[in-house]
Amino acid sequence: MSYIVYKMVHIPTGNIVYVGSTSRKLSERMREHRCKSNRSPACDWIKEVGKENVRLEEICKCETKEESLEKEIYWTNELRKSYKLFNKYTGNKHSEEQKAYMSKLHSGVNHPCYGSTFNNVKVRCTTTGKEFDSMKEAAKYYDIKCIHIGEVCVGKREHCGKLKDGTKLSWEYIKE
Repeated sequence: MSYIVYKMVHIPTGNIVYVGSTSRKLSERMREHRCKSNRSPACDWIKEVGKENVRLEEICKCETKEESLEKEIYWTNELRKSYKLFNKYTGNKHSEEQKAYMSKLHSGVNHPCYGSTFNNVKVRCTTTGKEFDSMKEAAKYYDIKCIHIGEVCVGKREHCGKLKDGTKLSWEYIKE
């Protein structure tokens, strides 16, 4: 698997505002940064300036996750000398303030799997009509993440996953 260390750039000014790493395509990572359920400072900033004014640019490629985290830390520290970055952490280390903020946003009824587990909640793909005994089973079938199915079911996402022809998948809980 290959990893990319990237920077988030404000197009009108050329300012770099964030450094990250991912194993996915930059276009997929950008969608995650813009996701309605993502309540990070970078996400809030993208909503404020408009997604058309933001792009992700590759800094370097890495062979391992460990190497990508080392490079993310390196580039965060280097770029922080010239730019004000949103990164309040490096290499998956969140500040206590950031942990409390994320916990509040994603706990209780705000969590897409509130009151359930991935193994005991039946779901239906409304795009195909296919029903599954659990989100875990559906996620495995379509090679997507359980949590994203739950986010669609509670309205935090519009779609999760695609068919081979590119048709986006929508989901709902099956109430018994």
